[in-house]
Amino acid sequence: MKKYLAIFIAAIFVFGSVFAQPQIDDVSNSLNKGEVSNVVKYFDRIVDITINSDQSTYSKSQAEMVVKSFFSKNQARSFLVRHKGVAASDNSVFVIGELKTANGPYRVYIFFKQRDKNYWLQQIKFEQ
Repeated sequence: MKKYLAIFIAAIFVFGSVFAQPQIDDVSNSLNKGEVSNVVKYFDRIVDITINSDQSTYSKSQAEMVVKSFFSKNQARSFLVRHKGVAASDNSVFVIGELKTANGPYRVYIFFKQRDKNYWLQQIKFEQ
């Protein structure tokens, strides 16, 4: 019984520390408000962006232009996190949520990877 309790407590600390990362919460809150500039500050050096079936890999500055263009055409109304997950093996975190826009809802997948004690957004998908 003590063994299971110790594993449970350790899991709480691992998952709690990952989900307490301000970068992940800040990106979710910024999407909810449509504040694109707060999202792009967490972009890694290279970012994979998928909008429906159009997928490409961009530098941070190119990715910023692509995401700003997306939000200029799809004004955000709200963003709701539906699921969060963690892969302790490679220090990565993902968020799945629903972005409601003026042009309809999008399912959003966001992937973060830890580097230098911060989580950096490496992939974002918008699927209508």
